[in-house]
Amino acid sequence: MNSSITACCRRPLARFCNHIEELGPISTRKLKAQLTPEARRACTTALIDLEQRFIICKTGITGREMGTYGYLWDLAERWMPEAFTAADRLKRKDARAMVLDRLRAVE
Repeated sequence: MNSSITACCRRPLARFCNHIEELGPISTRKLKAQLTPEARRACTTALIDLEQRFIICKTGITGREMGTYGYLWDLAERWMPEAFTAADRLKRKDARAMVLDRLRAVE
């Protein structure tokens, strides 16, 4: 796994990243089936945390009916490599200005 990804993750989050990297894109149901009971209980919180950090993202939907609806998860960097390449080229000051401009536009 990309060392910058694991560096920003606590150990349990890094384990989720490793599963998604190896098996992704993967549905929430299949991901949970790969985990220990303890890890399964923490899964939803971990997925939200990793998504908020732009490490993973929802790349699709599984099922369309009650009881079968879920998401497909993958590494954000694998799903949108061009966005990460473009972001790598930005200087911190320029990136900050772009984010602030977008936030002001939403207000």
